[in-house]
This record gives sequence, C-alpha cells and structure tokens, in this order.
Amino acid sequence: MSRRSRLRRITAAALGGLILVTLTLVGMAPASAEDGNGKLLLVLDSSGSMKEKAGDGKTKIEAAKTALNNVVDALPDQAQVGMRVYGATVFDRKDEGACQDTQLVVPIGTGNQAKLKAAIGKYKPYGETPIAYSLEQAAKDLGTEGQRTILLVSDGEETCVPDPCPVAQKIADAGIDLKIDVVGFNVSGKAERQLRCVADKGNGDYYDADDTEELEESLSRLSTRAFRPFRLGGTPITGSDEPATAPDLGPGSWLDKLPTEAEAVKYYRLKRTKAQSTFWIGASLQAPSSRTQLAMKLVLPEDLDETCGWAYPSALGGKHSRMLLSGVVSSHSKDKDCLAATEFLLHVGFTDFSDSLAGQKFQLRVYEEPPVSTRVGLPAEVDDPHWQSMAPRNPKTIQPGSSFADAPTITSGTYKVDVMPGEIQTFKVKADWGQRIQVLGQIAKLAKADEWVARGARRYSVGVLSPYGGPAKAIFGKGEPAGYQSIVSRQGNEVAVQTKEVRWANRDGSGDEQNNALAGEFYVTIQLDREAEDEPAFALPMTLTVGVIGTPNGAPQYANDAPPPAETPSPSATPSSEPPASESPEPPASQPASNPPASGNGQPGDGGSGEGTENDGRTGPPAGLTAALVTGAVVLVGGGTGLLVWLRRH
Repeated sequence: MSRRSRLRRITAAALGGLILVTLTLVGMAPASAEDGNGKLLLVLDSSGSMKEKAGDGKTKIEAAKTALNNVVDALPDQAQVGMRVYGATVFDRKDEGACQDTQLVVPIGTGNQAKLKAAIGKYKPYGETPIAYSLEQAAKDLGTEGQRTILLVSDGEETCVPDPCPVAQKIADAGIDLKIDVVGFNVSGKAERQLRCVADKGNGDYYDADDTEELEESLSRLSTRAFRPFRLGGTPITGSDEPATAPDLGPGSWLDKLPTEAEAVKYYRLKRTKAQSTFWIGASLQAPSSRTQLAMKLVLPEDLDETCGWAYPSALGGKHSRMLLSGVVSSHSKDKDCLAATEFLLHVGFTDFSDSLAGQKFQLRVYEEPPVSTRVGLPAEVDDPHWQSMAPRNPKTIQPGSSFADAPTITSGTYKVDVMPGEIQTFKVKADWGQRIQVLGQIAKLAKADEWVARGARRYSVGVLSPYGGPAKAIFGKGEPAGYQSIVSRQGNEVAVQTKEVRWANRDGSGDEQNNALAGEFYVTIQLDREAEDEPAFALPMTLTVGVIGTPNGAPQYANDAPPPAETPSPSATPSSEPPASESPEPPASQPASNPPASGNGQPGDGGSGEGTENDGRTGPPAGLTAALVTGAVVLVGGGTGLLVWLRRH
C-alpha cells in the first residue's frame, strides 16, 4: 500500500476518533449534572446536501450514521453526552423558521445510548445550514460551568446570518472551559475555510473526512488518540490591576486571563490561616509561541518592594508545536518580615519575552502548607541523584491525560501510549517524602515505511513537574543513560530524566531542589515535535517506564498535626491506572545523599519554578528555559511493519 493510500485509510476515523477521544476524557472524571463538568454536545448537519454522494459513491448521511452508531456503542456509561441537529424540519430558507431550525434531540445526560441511537436512526437530510444559531443554542445546552465541548459535523457553509466564525469566537470567550471542535465532511473552498475558522476561533481543532471509509474505519484504533489540547480548569477569578482591590486567592484551582498591556500587572491576595505557613502557587498556560515567560512575585501589601518569593516560568519548544508554560512561586523565606506577614499579594506580570502572552488564559493552583512543629531531625538538602538501573518489562496500555486535571495516576511500571506531534500528554506519579522519580525512554528502530518521521531534527522529550507545576528535573543528575530529550532516530535511541529526593529542607536550595521540597503527585509529561504546520498528522506508539525510587522517610511533623493534601487540587478526579505488582520494574533502593549547604531562595530563574541558566552538558537549549517545558520523552516501540497511525488534521 502506498504512503498516500495508507494516509487515507487510517485517517478514515477522524470523526469517530475525535468523538471517542473527547468521550474518553469525559468518562475519566464522572460528574453530576449539577457541577457541569465533562459535557459533550454533538451538533450534526441534517441539511439537504447530506443526501449527496461522498467520495466513494455512498451518501454522506449513510456514512455519518454508521460512524455515529459505532461511537455510541463505545460510549462510557458515565459520559455526559447530548445531540443537537440542524436543518431537519424546515425545507427552504424562504420558509419561516429556516434559520432557527435546530433541535436538541437528546438532552445531555449519562447512560442515554439508546436515545442517541434512536435519534441517529431518524437523522435525515432535509433543510438549510444554520450553523451560527445552532452553535449559540448548543452553548446554552452545555451551561456555564465545567469542561464543555461542542463537536460540530458539517458538510457545507452557513446558509443564514450571522457568520458562524465570530459567533464561535464569542462563545469561546464567554467560557474558559469551552471549546468547539469541527469535522468538515467532504468540503472545500469557502465552506472549508469557514469551518476551519469556527474551530480556530472556538479554541478547537479541525478535521477532514472525505468518504465513507474515512468515517467507518479504525474507530477502535483511534478511540484513544487525537490531537489533544492541553486543557486548563478551575474557578474563574479576575485579578485586579490595583493592589488595594486584589481579590482573595485561596487554596484550589483558579482561571484568569493575563493583562492585555505589556506593562500591566494583576494582583491577588493570599491570607495566611496559620502563622508562618507556606504558600505554593503554580501558574500554567498553553504557550502560543516558542519563547515565552511570565514574572511571578509574592510581595507584602504594605510594601510592594518587599519580595518574599519570585519565579519566572518559561516555555521553550519545537517549531509548530504546542507548549506548556508552567512554574511555581513559594512564600518560603527566612526574611523576618515575610515570616511575620499575615497576607501576601501575588503579582503576575510580564518580562521582555512575554509579548505573545497578552490576554492569554492561565491557571493558578494554590496550596497553603502548614508550618512544621520543628526542623530538628529533618533530613538536610539533598545532593544530586545517581541514576539506578531499571529495565522496561510487560508494558501496559494506558490512556494519557491532556492536562493536570485528567492525568491518569501511574506507579512504577512500563506503559504503552501513542503520541501525536505537537500534543502534550500528562501522567501523575506520587512521590512521598524521601522518594524520587526516574523516567526512561527508548525508541526502537523505525520501520522502513516510517523512516520519513526521522528526517530533519524532530525532538521527543520527557519532563517531570512538581505537584504545583514547577520543573522538577535534577539539573546535575548523574549516570542517566541519555539526556531528557533526543532527536527521533531511524536506528533508535534513548531518553531519561530523574528528580531529586523529596525533602522538606530542599526549599532552602535552588530551583531543582525547591521543586522537590513537597511530597505529592508529580506530573510526567511527554511531547513530540511537529516539523511543519501542514505535515500529515500521525500517532507514534511509545512505551514509558517509570520508577519511584526509595522508601518513604523524613516526613515533617506539621503544627497541630495538620497534614498536606493527599492530592493536588484539580477541577476533577482522575482514575488510577496501576499495573499489577508483577509488571512493575524493581529498581534498587535509593542511595544516600550528601548534604550541601543551602544556596538560598528566590534566585532569578529559579524561585521554585525554574532551573536557572545552567546547562546539563547534553544537546538542547539552556536548562533554565527547557526545564519549564513539558517537552516529553518515552520509549518508542516500532519496527517491522509500519506502526505509525495516520490521521489527517489540518
């Protein structure tokens, strides 16, 4: 089979794969109707043109029914899904009501597969194409809270007014957790441009499907993959440009937009509930360009020049790829005024590298750590870690997350995933006090038909983020079999990353130590670069081996026996995917670490959220920027028969 024909065959399931991926993510976090989390609404074209023939001679409506029925059969019981159709009851635009001809045929709910299949059976081509009005009604169907997705399937352009593109922009702007994905079915020209615009302005993705084969084939194969955007989540909040009117920012997950002016700043107020407690504030956003940076500071309300902690979260990634900017600022300080403070102001602003961030949505995650009863007996700051050999074995397939909220929990073991160029994948790994994390990746020799993927300098890499999003990679880790990133090779190669042991006293050190100063759920992240905006999209099979090294020890005793939270705050719960004990690698016990002197707190470039400007000696950009990335690495399983899974995303 030629490369071209394989592209067409395997990308056939663009519609089914996109729907199933969305539903898989919806199903990850069961949510009640009241909280509005994880809702998907299918918006389907029932206009007269759906009776036309697709590329293979079958009608578009026949292909759509087949694909949709397959999707419904695979729905998780807990998925909140509904269906709206347009152009189903009024025949001609001249007829009254033609441009408001849209109906919610299946209200959003769970366990409604029978109703959805019944509605699909009645789905017939008939009237006009009122896309804009249908999108407005769909947004109302989904409500105003939680993660919401509109999935529009259309074979043509708007036949009414207004233009659906600015309507999509308005809908997306009104809901931080709402996106509009679009599948264009056998479209071209103006219709294709309009549907692309709807997806773009709606913060979603656009997919093409040309014929019945492209809607029917490979649904199961693509049910766990699509171009997954990193999703932010939390309670909306609006920071103030004046310190005096700063809103209260308590523990939890929050969403806001960055200032629109380069010199502008947003302020938030944090109030201590216990004397000398420590605030950890993580900031994350999907960076729109390859070199971006934020400025975060914790200052005293009565003296804005008195800084108790700062950080410069940065992102640096491959061309044409999505990037995550993520970092942490902490209030931990030995300054007497900072120790005695009852309130702080969080300052979020820009640096000289922030031009592309104006107005971007970003997430804040906040935790107030109680003070310790005593530091006596706590292990001192940890030295650089030494890699401990671990062999991949018995890999288990797992569905990756696309954000902090939906990252699946994994333990020591080996896992199989598929990653697409430019996407961000996330996994949670719990590390207790006295433990550290290792991640190993290997890429096998590529099959002959897949060798084009290794042309140029396509990078794949792995990152580890702290519980609140700070880069936790040990800058000067010793003995790793490879660097944390590598160029995809035809012959195969390795990547590896490790963290320092989690110790309370690490907060007195530099960036990579501070980001290993709080036990909890760390995040392993994976990314594979795109090489061109218009390259054929594909999913590359990979395996990921994770080791949690060491026995829990050195836990601090908090004042009044107040423990830290078991999990980092996120908008929704996530499942655990742990391999049986027999499938886990068995790394040896951790080695003892020496105790270097403290290197201070709040240094530019670290501050708990960066790794300074040191370079670890391997290929790649300076560690101070790359550490803040979620560029990821993994074991790639290839060989033999051409394992790349193709789909067309434009």
